Amino acid sequence: MRPSRLAIILALAAMFPRLANGDTLYIGKFQPWEIDRVDASGNVSLFLYESSDPLAMTMDRSGNLFVATQANQIYKINPQGTASLFASTGLDYPDALAFDAFGNLFVANELNNSIEKFDSLGNGTLFANTGPIQPAGGMAFDNNGNLYVALEGNYTIEKFNSQGSGSLFASVAAPYAMTFNSGSLYVASGLGAIYKLDANGNETLFTSSGLDGPVGLAFDSSGNLYAANAFNGTITRYDSQGNCSLFATDSYLNSIAIQPVPEPATWFIGSAGGLLLLAVSRRR
Repeated sequence: MRPSRLAIILALAAMFPRLANGDTLYIGKFQPWEIDRVDASGNVSLFLYESSDPLAMTMDRSGNLFVATQANQIYKINPQGTASLFASTGLDYPDALAFDAFGNLFVANELNNSIEKFDSLGNGTLFANTGPIQPAGGMAFDNNGNLYVALEGNYTIEKFNSQGSGSLFASVAAPYAMTFNSGSLYVASGLGAIYKLDANGNETLFTSSGLDGPVGLAFDSSGNLYAANAFNGTITRYDSQGNCSLFATDSYLNSIAIQPVPEPATWFIGSAGGLLLLAVSRRR
């Protein structure tokens, strides 16, 4: 039985992994100090030089990139690459960033074991004190406004409510970067695995393929997971089943962030004249 045209096209697409719907991936590098941009096909280009080592990155809902540096500064960079200083107080080796649903930026400080909260104007207040935060400290919010922080020194993940009260969420071997997707917390372990944790902290192995010092995790808008591997300079891509493919290569990786397309997109599959057609339509 011959495969259908649709099956052939889907098989070809799987051979050439792409970011979803034109999403853009950003890479923070510690040598040289710069941020690279990766297009949908995995091509890497320079986006912006940095004045200090970019330790952590995240995106806001308007498509601005926020970068925390070793010089204890946070920069806001618009999609055109124009940078402005966002904050320079309350920081002590900031190694993880995460936005809550209200647009507040939370920053994990490795050297004083604290979480700082910044409003949209860059005004900071102490949110919580923590245990030892890993140098590639993972931090992520769930849909209920709870903040999760990877404490590598304790092999634990701490859960903080909106008032900054913390409790043990789960024990994970060498937790590094973290991110949420569809209600599950994905945790990259320094021992070469990514774990998937449910709302109760129950852990299952998501993948152990293609990982070599994972320092960043990010999902694209179609639910594919990307991991930045510091030791071998690769970005690996994982589908929903944890199947791995090489997406891009770069050197001296420190962190990654993905900018989704601003509008939802729907793919249509149709046929004309015996040919299979693919088209994309974005809502206005």
